[in-house]
Amino acid sequence: MLAKPPTPAIIASGTARNIGYARVPNSAPSGFVFISYSHTDRDYAADLASYLASHGVESWMDHRLDYGARWPDVIKQQIDGCSAFVVIMTDEAEKSSWVRNEIEHARRRDKPILPLWLSGEVFFGLYDTHYADVRGGRKPDRRYADRLLALIQT
Repeated sequence: MLAKPPTPAIIASGTARNIGYARVPNSAPSGFVFISYSHTDRDYAADLASYLASHGVESWMDHRLDYGARWPDVIKQQIDGCSAFVVIMTDEAEKSSWVRNEIEHARRRDKPILPLWLSGEVFFGLYDTHYADVRGGRKPDRRYADRLLALIQT
């Protein structure tokens, strides 16, 4: 079965990454997670998307938007449509106005925010949110992936 995402997107699935239409098996979760990151952390974010996919968690990232896409609109739509919001916390991400805007939009939409602390300091605005410590490039534990899977299946 082919499912059309609301906008052209990269969806990391357990079997492949696809631009545009994503092949979705009948048993696929109904939602996806939005991954917010600084572009300096793109490699970690891509590895994270693959890791999550191996645990059945679909994810969306902005790094391969279609040419001609109005990317602010696409990012907003993807946050609106996500089941959970993952932010990779680094000093570079904290300095990014786009990461801050994405977090704020996720909050306004009452999205569950599950931060990952990769390097630098924990974001000031997320001190009171439980986060996974992935410093040194580690992946989050299975419990983190299971929590995301539960969120996208509801």
